[in-house]
Amino acid sequence: MMNDHDETSRKARKELERLSDQGNLSASPLLRQSTDGLRRHFSASDADQTDSSELWGTRIGRGLAAAAFVVLVFWLIFGVLG
Repeated sequence: MMNDHDETSRKARKELERLSDQGNLSASPLLRQSTDGLRRHFSASDADQTDSSELWGTRIGRGLAAAAFVVLVFWLIFGVLG
């Protein structure tokens, strides 16, 4: 009986390792997809890559928007609620 338990435990561990290698046990695939999307957004991959002024203007604009969002959040937390 103990041998069946050990065999079942070994098979379960092997299956868990296989699933872990595939990324099905954690949020890492979702996290990776989200960070890739965020990276594409801020690198302006949707802008015209041949027009450098549009490319850099989009990058700068998105960066400034992110900075303004962070400032607004801090203002809300520390200024209004604090």
